Amino acid sequence: CSGPVPATLVLQAVKQRLSRVDCSSRGWVLHGFPCNWHQAKCLQGFQHQPNRVFFLEVTDQVCLDRTTLRATDRVSGERYHTVTRPAQTVEVQHRLQAAPDDSLEVMLERLKRYRTESADLQSVFPDAVHIDAVQKSHNVFEALERRLNTN
Repeated sequence: CSGPVPATLVLQAVKQRLSRVDCSSRGWVLHGFPCNWHQAKCLQGFQHQPNRVFFLEVTDQVCLDRTTLRATDRVSGERYHTVTRPAQTVEVQHRLQAAPDDSLEVMLERLKRYRTESADLQSVFPDAVHIDAVQKSHNVFEALERRLNTN
């Protein structure tokens, strides 16, 4: 979650957005936020408590397989994966480019940071729901949907 945007600016933007009428009346979903203990505590301080928190659980190896083997066609913008969605022609294969953030070195560092920060987040949200995300994406979606539709 660390990046080019200062943490104070991110917190201010989230607080302002969650204070809008549509969030109060229709609800809200945050993806990738909060990403550390400090942000989670600030979110609680905003008086915008999430009524459900989900952790999508995958092993490090599955995460690495899903990210380090993907690439984008520089011409069409189409996304491919070496195992699950390979490019069908040699021409497209030669145009594929992996994102720098998907390199093994970057992903290992991100996973290390995530494992530490997610443990901290779980201490703030002890009632969080853990979903097995190793399964197919439609099964993950169905598991999330079931949990969203329960009180």
